[in-house]
Amino acid sequence: MASFTGIARTGTAVVAALALAGLTLTVPSDGIADGDASQSRIAAQTAGQTASYAKTQRVFSVFGDDGEPGPLIVDNAFAVQSPGTIVDVDASGHATTLSADHAGDLASQTVLAAGAKALPWTVRVTYSLNGPDTTASAVTGADGLVGIRIRLEANPLSDTRYFRDATPIVTFTVPHDVTDAVAAPDGATVTDDGDDFRVTAVGKAGQTNEWYCYLSAKSFRMGRLIVAAAPAADRNALRDRLTALAQDASSLAGGMTNAGSGEHQALIDQLTAIRDQEKAAADAEIAAKHDAYVKQFGVYIDRYVRSYSSHLSGSPGTKTQMGALIGMTGELTGSTSLAQSVTDLANAVNAMSAAHEHTGAANVLDEVIRQIQRRGTTGLLADLKARQTKEAGTGKTRYATGQGQLANAMIPFSMAYTDTYTAKLNDLVNAGGSVSGSEQTAIDQTNQAFGSDENMQRITGQISAALKTMSGASEHTGAANMLGRIIDEFGAQLSGSDASDDSSSPSQTGPSGAFDASAVALWNGRPDPFTPIGTGAGASALRPQNAAALLASGDDGLIDDSTVIGDCAQDLTAALAALPADDSVSGSASASEPASGVTVGSGTSGGDVVSAANAHTSSASFLLVLPAVGDADSLAASGSGDDTAVTSSIPGLGAIVNKFMG
Repeated sequence: MASFTGIARTGTAVVAALALAGLTLTVPSDGIADGDASQSRIAAQTAGQTASYAKTQRVFSVFGDDGEPGPLIVDNAFAVQSPGTIVDVDASGHATTLSADHAGDLASQTVLAAGAKALPWTVRVTYSLNGPDTTASAVTGADGLVGIRIRLEANPLSDTRYFRDATPIVTFTVPHDVTDAVAAPDGATVTDDGDDFRVTAVGKAGQTNEWYCYLSAKSFRMGRLIVAAAPAADRNALRDRLTALAQDASSLAGGMTNAGSGEHQALIDQLTAIRDQEKAAADAEIAAKHDAYVKQFGVYIDRYVRSYSSHLSGSPGTKTQMGALIGMTGELTGSTSLAQSVTDLANAVNAMSAAHEHTGAANVLDEVIRQIQRRGTTGLLADLKARQTKEAGTGKTRYATGQGQLANAMIPFSMAYTDTYTAKLNDLVNAGGSVSGSEQTAIDQTNQAFGSDENMQRITGQISAALKTMSGASEHTGAANMLGRIIDEFGAQLSGSDASDDSSSPSQTGPSGAFDASAVALWNGRPDPFTPIGTGAGASALRPQNAAALLASGDDGLIDDSTVIGDCAQDLTAALAALPADDSVSGSASASEPASGVTVGSGTSGGDVVSAANAHTSSASFLLVLPAVGDADSLAASGSGDDTAVTSSIPGLGAIVNKFMG
């Protein structure tokens, strides 16, 4: 079997699956496959005519940190309307002849090396910080007004028509803990994805498109920028075609190799059962521990305020009495109810955070299962050991960061609370009440103020952000613990060789080397059986090159790209859900996709993404992924001055703060 590297470099088209009974393959001159006698008879029947068909393409690429696209993964689909021959040309000029004896569908896949073909667009992303333009590295982790400029323009090196025909859409996310809002241009939408703000904008086909976004950032970072494009005359057509693109991207990641699924199904089943247990535990414990934390926070506030009240001198006044805080200090040591409430609250915070370890465990189990499905277990044990070390370090560092954030947040919270409480209590005393008799009413009024006052909500938001950091850190700790368990319990199975790495493995080939239909069906993810070449009676040893076998024996980088593309399929789906209805999205008169097989031009000479000689290609859709800016873990590890613990100079509060620093 030819190596993946060689095929990627030459851009050879590889037939991934034959979904059309009676469709045969002849590859002259390159020796990949030879037809048998029955195939020759079918070819003779159709040799006198050219099939009527339309070819469409879906193109995927992950950009590097240098802003340049990586390899292009091209899914080709042939819709045959009438029998005949199909000649498809790869990037090296080699012709593959497909003979169809009736209408149907055929799918193949092509991998083009990075730089082998120019994309229709040049994608430029630039940034500014507090006015002046700057680099992505300079803006990473920065505080201040951040500008994001995205520009799509025609690539002068491209020889295809798709800049003119395809309507582009861009989308990216900014986490809530980076900013409170994102200002986007007219025509763009900003939606709330739960933990992030999502910015989505639709451009015009055949035009330079440019968008500016601004936000007030704290420790700036943003998610991957996704650029997708498809031919469409209206918003509904665009949504439909990009939805299909997202589905294809998802199946690309989920089934590109499935190298280990059959060989390691028992292991996958065991890991799946553990994952389901962790998910169930996460659902139950996170909710329960959160409720316990809320209850204990209320106990702490009640005892804190009543202790403070008992040390007030004279009229309460309108601001915190420092003497009362000093008097309260004595109750933070020993077996007092206040000291116990602080300890109980710190324990409740830790328990609530620890519950999120189940989420981290479940997530990493999902990742391990996908890795086994895609590449088997070869080299996986070493990868998991390295990952465990990284996750453990990240969890420890981020948890300490969260503790510092919480300690810092508790100081302004406590002072703001006693300021407000003192003022409320003062009003009640001035109205004729006593300090002891008015405490509960003042507490209730203070709690109400903290729920409605904008400044109070900002202060409590700082506590929430700290708790979120600690919960996220615990997910990393949970991942590390689960990786350790996997290594201990399943290390022997993970250290075994991956049978799917062998091109002659039964999971890839049938008798006499014929390609096994079940393996193709498993890779492609479709339920219907395929009719591959060479599995019939008397078939010769045919071994078509397919993406599954190539990737299983070849390039981890492409597997990683397919995983990123699959993850981004979810982002594209979320972006499409945010699009408002609109009758028109394109400035191009040729944006609609032909419904039947026609000869169409590309640029000035005809063709498609792979070769200018493929004149029957009716359209192409694109999903391009640019890297994220900044990483929450690395930014937290580097730390910032605002996130480190401080020593309180306010009497009493220092002891409370220290409880949250472990």
